[in-house]
Amino acid sequence: TPFLRTLGGAGTDRLADANVAVLEFARTTVVITCSSLRHNAGANRSFEFCGTQGNALLQPIEPPNLTLDLATASGVHPAGRSTVMLPAYRRYVGELAELADCVRHSRPLPVSLDQDRTVQETLLRAVGIN
Repeated sequence: TPFLRTLGGAGTDRLADANVAVLEFARTTVVITCSSLRHNAGANRSFEFCGTQGNALLQPIEPPNLTLDLATASGVHPAGRSTVMLPAYRRYVGELAELADCVRHSRPLPVSLDQDRTVQETLLRAVGIN
C-alpha cells in the first residue's frame, strides 16, 4: 500500500518526495520510508528489523554500523544492546563482479526471471502503479 506525497519543489515539480510503502506478508509487515527532503539523508539511511526476540538496526548503511538489541543472548551476541563490527561495504562492487563472472563464464544469474519479475512488480505497486 503506497502513501505518496509531494511536499517540496515549491510547486515546480511533481516529485513524490515524502513517501511510505507498506508491504503485508503472512507473518510480517514491512514499512519502507523515503524522503528526499530529509536533512543529511545519507547518514540517516537505515535498515531496521524488529522481532519478538530482538531488534537490529543498520544505520548508517555506508559505512555500516549495526546495533543489536536482543532479549536473550544468541551465539556470540549478548542479551541487551551491543554493536557488531562489520566489514567496509562498497556499493555495487560485489554485485557487478558477480554479473561479470556470470557473463564471462556463461553462468545463470543467481536471481531467476520469476524472482526479478516479483521484485519489479512489487516496486511498481509500492509507487502506486498497478
